[in-house]
Amino acid sequence: MKSLFFKNISIKLAVIVYFFLMLNSFAEENTKGKIVLQAIYEGIGIQKESTVPAPPSPVTPTPEEEMTPIPTVTPKPLSRGEQVVKDQLEKNRQILAQRRAKEKELAKGNVKKKAQSDSDNDNNDMDSLAKQNEDWIKNTKKENDETLRAWKNEVEKTYAEWKEKRNEFLSNLKTYKKNLYPLQAEKPLSKQELKLSGLTMKLNAEHVVITGALDLPIKDQGKRPTCAAFAGARSIETLLKAKGQGVSVSEQYIYWASKPKCQVSPCSDKGSWTSLFFEKSMKSSTPDIPLTSDCPYNLNPMDDNETQIPLRGNCSQGKLKILSFDYLKNLDETVLALKNNFPVVAGFELTPNFYENNGFVKEADSYKNGKLDNHAAGHALLLVGYVVLPKELQKSEGNLCFIAANSWGEGYGRGGFTCLSEKWVMNHRVPNAFLALKDVSH
Repeated sequence: MKSLFFKNISIKLAVIVYFFLMLNSFAEENTKGKIVLQAIYEGIGIQKESTVPAPPSPVTPTPEEEMTPIPTVTPKPLSRGEQVVKDQLEKNRQILAQRRAKEKELAKGNVKKKAQSDSDNDNNDMDSLAKQNEDWIKNTKKENDETLRAWKNEVEKTYAEWKEKRNEFLSNLKTYKKNLYPLQAEKPLSKQELKLSGLTMKLNAEHVVITGALDLPIKDQGKRPTCAAFAGARSIETLLKAKGQGVSVSEQYIYWASKPKCQVSPCSDKGSWTSLFFEKSMKSSTPDIPLTSDCPYNLNPMDDNETQIPLRGNCSQGKLKILSFDYLKNLDETVLALKNNFPVVAGFELTPNFYENNGFVKEADSYKNGKLDNHAAGHALLLVGYVVLPKELQKSEGNLCFIAANSWGEGYGRGGFTCLSEKWVMNHRVPNAFLALKDVSH
C-alpha cells in the first residue's frame, strides 16, 4: 500500500510535468508572438489549445497504469514550474529512501516496540506528504487557472484590436493593390529550376519560427510601391531580433539603395528588388544602412520622384551593413534557412484570396474571389517560419505553409501575418530567387 502511494504521487507529478512542458510549445515568442502563432493555427484549422493550459486534477492510476514506466523528461532550460516539480519529486525520493532504510533496519532484528514506533512515524510521514502534495497540486491548478483566464483576456483584447485595424486595412486595400508592380528581375530562375524547386526534405518539428520574429511590429508601406524595401528592412530587424538586438531600419534609404538608376536624378520607375540593396551594402567599405530615426519613411509618394531625392542629410549616417546573404533556389534551402534563424525575402504574384484572409492562404481557394488582374504583378514578403499542415490538407496544399510578414499594417491577415501553403508558394512565386539574410554588422 505504501509503495502504491508513492507511485501514485509520482505519476500525478509526472502528469503535471508534462503539462508544464506544454507551456514551452511557443516559448520562442513573447505574448504578441504567441497570439499571432495561435491565430495562424486557427486560420489553418488546427485547434491549438491555449499556450497556458492548467494541469488536470489528480487521478489515481489503474493497475495497468502503475506498471507503465514514467517517461524521463529533461527540459532545458527548466521553467519555474518545472523546477518546483523537480524539487518535489526529489523530496519524495528522499522520503522513500529513508523509509526503505528503516525497513532494512527492522529486517535485521530490531525490537518489536521500535518497529511499531517507526511504523507509526512512517505512516505520519506519508500522511503529511500526501497532504503536502494534494495542497501543492490544488494551488498549482488554481494559479494556472488564473493565468489561463488572463491569457484568454489578452487574446480577446488583441483580436479586438486586429478587427478594428482590419477595417482600416480594407479601406486602404485599393491603394495597396494599385502599388503592386513587377519586381525587378535579378538572377531569375529558369522554368526548369522553378519546376524542381519544391520541397523534398522531411520535416520534424510541427512548426519553426525565427526567434522573436512574430513580436516585431508590423509596418505599413502606405501609398508607395515599396514592399521589397520593407521586406529587406524587416529581414535586418528580424535577424538582429533573433540575436537579442532591437533596431528599426530605414525603408526610405533601402528603396533608394535598391534603385541605382534613380539615385542621382528623379525618376518615375516604380518598384524594386531587395538583392540590389543587399549587394550594394555588401560592397560598401563602411556601415551604410541608417536607422528609421535618422532617415524616416514617407508614406506618401512624390510625383516623378520615386526615391524622393535628395535624401535627408541624416540618411547618410549608416549604422549597419550587410555582411552575408544567399540566393535560394528551392524550398529545401528555404526551410533550412528558417531553421537557422535566417529570414527569407520572397516575391509572389498575388491571387484574389491573398488580400482578405484569416491567417492562411490556400492554393485551393486561389480564385474563389475572382481572377488574377493587373494588380497581381508582384509583391515582396518576408518569410519568418513555417507550420506543418494537417494530413487532410497535405494532398491539396503540400506539407507546410510559410509564415509571412506583410507590410500592409496589422489589419492584414492575422496581425499583419499570414501562412502561405507550399503549393500556393510554388504556383505563384516570381522567378527571382528567394534571399536569405545571414549576417549583418551592427
